[in-house]
Amino acid sequence: MSAPEPGAGPAAESLAERYGRGSPRTAERPMAFTFGEFARGAGMAWLAFQLAFPLVYALIVFVGGVVDPSSSDPLSSSIGFGFYAVFVTFLYQTPWTLGALVFGGILAWLLGLALQRVPAFGWHLAAFAALGALIGVVASWSAFGALGGGAFVVQLPAVAVSAAAVAFGWWWTARRALRADAAATVGLGHAR
Repeated sequence: MSAPEPGAGPAAESLAERYGRGSPRTAERPMAFTFGEFARGAGMAWLAFQLAFPLVYALIVFVGGVVDPSSSDPLSSSIGFGFYAVFVTFLYQTPWTLGALVFGGILAWLLGLALQRVPAFGWHLAAFAALGALIGVVASWSAFGALGGGAFVVQLPAVAVSAAAVAFGWWWTARRALRADAAATVGLGHAR
């Protein structure tokens, strides 16, 4: 007969029943995560920003063009400028968002570690939205400062979309990980 494995026993079994085998989440750290889960969330946040920001920016350009009284044909010129804004914004933002992904990823990792013991989704969403807003402020400030020769500008649409994208990335991956835990517990023969 061999010696029991470390961590085996009734307490380990009850954690496996609650969180599923292989889950990093425990009773003490119900919101722990793996690097793979973190990377999925960061990637989803980056992708959400990449897709949403050009559309938001184009909408701002479109609405501004429609309400501009100096244009002879505000609708058609706004549509044209809107498409142009999507294209240029997407090309321009990509290098800056890659930098923001690296800088923000480090901060998101540290924030996630700090919140591992907090089970409430609301706190996590608020914290990651605030982090996204901070990333948006720093990225837009540095981008416009670099291009504007010292004209440091914080672009509010970028900050709002960044806050929403980071919160969404966290929500999407946390929900997916917790669903996998629930499915693993059902697979063990225990209904939650």
